Amino acid sequence: MREIDRAYLAGFIDADGSIGVNKLQTGSTIRVTASNTAIPVLEELKSLWGGSICISSDKRSNHKPHGNLVWTARAAKEILLAIQPYLKIKQEQCRVALSFMNTVNPPDKQFEPLSPAVRWARQKMRGMLLHLNSRGVPVT
Repeated sequence: MREIDRAYLAGFIDADGSIGVNKLQTGSTIRVTASNTAIPVLEELKSLWGGSICISSDKRSNHKPHGNLVWTARAAKEILLAIQPYLKIKQEQCRVALSFMNTVNPPDKQFEPLSPAVRWARQKMRGMLLHLNSRGVPVT
């Protein structure tokens, strides 16, 4: 992938994206999302980077449809590794998410249970991401 494409995606995620953890019945995985009302731009990003697009319409007639381009698990890790040098705002979220991915079992052991220490570390990293992504004024 070209450097300009990695830099553009990083800027897009910094401005209109998120880096977090999905909590699933089977465990947790990282999630990277690019969101916007410019659906053609999301489709162009998808053609370069893969992922899946979900489009939702607002019930209010004066709002445009809104799209989310989403990557999870290994695809999200690949995205983060590609854009990490270019992130400005979400650099810390990227670091935590990549650390989270380092706790994932390899494919040949993906169904083995995680140790209590790994589960605790993942829970702590998920909490860090929730805090880093929280809105509003921080409580002092």
